[in-house]
Amino acid sequence: MGGWQIVKFPEDDNKVEAVPSSWISKEQGKIMCFWPNTISSSKVLNYIKSQAQPQGDWKSYPVVILTQYPEESYSFACQKAKRAQYTSAVDTGEESEEDRISKRKRKKNHKYLSSESEDSPLKTARKTSRQLNKMPTPPDQTKVASSSSQIALNNVSKNLGNVLESVAENTDSGQNKDVRTTSSRNQNLTKTSCERCKDLKEVLRLLNLINARVSNNLEEIKALQSGTSSNSNAKVVQPEANIDIGTLPATNEHEFRELSNKMNDKSIREYMVNKLVHIGGTTIKEIVKRCMSSIVDDKVLISYSWIGGKGKLKFSHLNIADLLVDVCKLNPLTKTETAKNVEQAIALYLTKAKERTTRQEAKKNKEPEAEAP
Repeated sequence: MGGWQIVKFPEDDNKVEAVPSSWISKEQGKIMCFWPNTISSSKVLNYIKSQAQPQGDWKSYPVVILTQYPEESYSFACQKAKRAQYTSAVDTGEESEEDRISKRKRKKNHKYLSSESEDSPLKTARKTSRQLNKMPTPPDQTKVASSSSQIALNNVSKNLGNVLESVAENTDSGQNKDVRTTSSRNQNLTKTSCERCKDLKEVLRLLNLINARVSNNLEEIKALQSGTSSNSNAKVVQPEANIDIGTLPATNEHEFRELSNKMNDKSIREYMVNKLVHIGGTTIKEIVKRCMSSIVDDKVLISYSWIGGKGKLKFSHLNIADLLVDVCKLNPLTKTETAKNVEQAIALYLTKAKERTTRQEAKKNKEPEAEAP
């Protein structure tokens, strides 16, 4: 069967195509059209022009036959298909109303011509018709939706129409809404500014507090450095006539025990605290080292440990231990340290007593050798 059929695809937005008559068949009382199973437009065009016979992998789609041309050429059928896309007058020799309007020439009135004039809907339709792709396009299978999908799409369209209507109804009150929106924005801006001002005030307050504390600490450090760096100019605390603390540093166990027992006397204890505070130091470790070296010799400390382990004497029970804690508490740089930190520094100093003694003896032994000729 030769010739051409002008058909419309209802399931593909009513697209109109010119197809060979051999592509048309009836299946279960429905008129169907075979279509190549390819997405290449050039291949589809070649199949149509050559009037190729349908193949086994081609799919069929329901169509509506608009007209047929048994003897005309493909170009003639293609023109009729384009015309049938926009008008039902396919075979009539009369021109449609749209064709007559589009062929009528209008003279432009230059007096009222505006650069922003819009094209009429008829002109837009004609332009769209000219811009149609000459090559036929296969039906879009993704648009062949089920009945349930079509119902859902209709519901979405209705909802969209309701939204547009509500927007149109509220157009008159647009200015009032703009005023309210501007007012709310101003209020939000004011709230944000107030919150930022509060944050800034809090930051400034904290900075002033930190600055005051730093200045205070600097003054204490300067006062301490001026008292410890120049020992020659420092005030020497002389013992009162009725205070006897013995020989310092203690060189044996007996002298050290007597010194520790004298700390039970309040006046002697206050005198020793005042004396050791003036020795100074910047850390707990340094204060313990300077104070211990001034009151007891390392040879005596060899037999002591903080808890008295490994057969050694217990230093933590002596009054000297409490005395060193009080000295560290009165120092401006270590007054915030805990008693436990002071005790750990004392325990560490005691463990190094033997090492310091060995180092001092080795140094004394080298001195005679250096003096020998």
